[in-house]
Order: sequence, then C-alpha cells, then structure tokens
Amino acid sequence: MITLTKRLLMGNQKSEFSFFRKKVNGDLSQKSFISYKFYKTLNLPIPPKRPLNPYFKFLQNTRLAITRDKEHLKPHQVVKLAAQEWSNIDPQKKKALQEQYSLEIMSYNQNVKAYKQSLTQEQRDVIKKKKEDQKFSEELTELNKKMTGLGKPKKPMSSFIKFMTEQNLERNKGIKYSEWLKSVGEKWKSTPYHIKKLYEDEANQALTLYKEKMMMWEKKMISEGNDDILKKINSLRKLKKKD
Repeated sequence: MITLTKRLLMGNQKSEFSFFRKKVNGDLSQKSFISYKFYKTLNLPIPPKRPLNPYFKFLQNTRLAITRDKEHLKPHQVVKLAAQEWSNIDPQKKKALQEQYSLEIMSYNQNVKAYKQSLTQEQRDVIKKKKEDQKFSEELTELNKKMTGLGKPKKPMSSFIKFMTEQNLERNKGIKYSEWLKSVGEKWKSTPYHIKKLYEDEANQALTLYKEKMMMWEKKMISEGNDDILKKINSLRKLKKKD
C-alpha cells in the first residue's frame, strides 16, 4: 500500500490532487474525491485538476534536490526536511507562491463552473450516484475502524477464502494475480466433496463462535454508552440493502 508521503514524493499529480482535496475538505464524508479512472471508464468528461497549494508545490519542486543529495532517506524523512525548508523560506518567495496559487484557484473555479455547465443531466446523475456511493463507503469504513478499535470481533474467513489463503502459500509469483485467482477457483470447484466439507464445517464453527462473541460485544458497547455507533452502522447497512 502506498502511503500519502510516498505518493507526494513520487510526483504523481493525481495522488497529490486527491490528497489535497481531502485535506481541504477535512471530513472525507463531506466531499469525496472520485478517481480519474472512473471518468475515463465511463467516457465522462474529466473535471479540471485543482492546483497544488503553495506547500505541496514547494514539496514537489524540492523533493528531487533532497533525494538526489540524500538517497538513503525514507519518504517521511524527506517530507520532514522539506517542511523545515518551507518554514525557513524567504517570506517574499512564500508570498509570491501564495499569490500565484490565488490566481490558479480563480482560474480553476472558472473551469469547474464551465465543466459543470457542459455536463448533460444523465452525466450529472452518474457522477452524483458515484459520490453518494463513495461517501457511503467512506462512512462505513470509518465506522468499522472505530468498532475495531473498540474491540469488535473479527469476522472469520469463509470456506473458500480459507482455501485460497492456503493456496497463496504455494503461489507462483510469476503468474498474474487474476490468472492465479481463476486457477484457484477452478481448483476449488474440482475439490472432492469430503475435502470441501472439512473447510465448510470449520468455517461454520468459526462463524457460530463469531456470532456469540458479537452478541457479547454489542451488549458491552451498549453498557459503555457506545450504542450510537451500533445504531449508525445498522442504519448504513439498511441503506445498502435498499440500494
């Protein structure tokens, strides 16, 4: 998994754009960022890219110099050095960067307005639905993180996932993941019934134990005054089923 600092140091405009939008909006659930791949896949017009703020532009311009002189540094150490340089930057240079950013934002806002006006109603509906789905997904992920932090029992693997995990230990890394996954699925289908049953029995036993632990955990959550989280997660799950 690529960390945010690594994304910045890789010089990937899309990653930086995504990160900056999230930082500006604060709460991810308020305004979700949609990847450009989504627009391309559905042949939708690609929206204007928001310009980098002065600090991220400074980081982008100084990262190469820092990594060239200090190749041994890790990404977060490079970011730390860049932050130190930013704090010591000449005030006039910083002011110039901020003024340039203000002009870029004005142009960006005009481009966004023109972009929205160019969309058909059908395109607007598709984008709106995607944003709603992503907002839902982000809220669900955040709640799941909170519940994990509060000791929520981990759901056990299904029989097939257990089988796949074991097969992964012998996986040939030279084969594409999609091809490997397809071969595992075929192998699972051809597995004798009595072998499959062993996996299924183990999975069922683990699921029964998990449900018992969940009941105890939910009672504990209610007794500790965290029932609002349970209500929220149940509400989101009901919305997902309706959708």
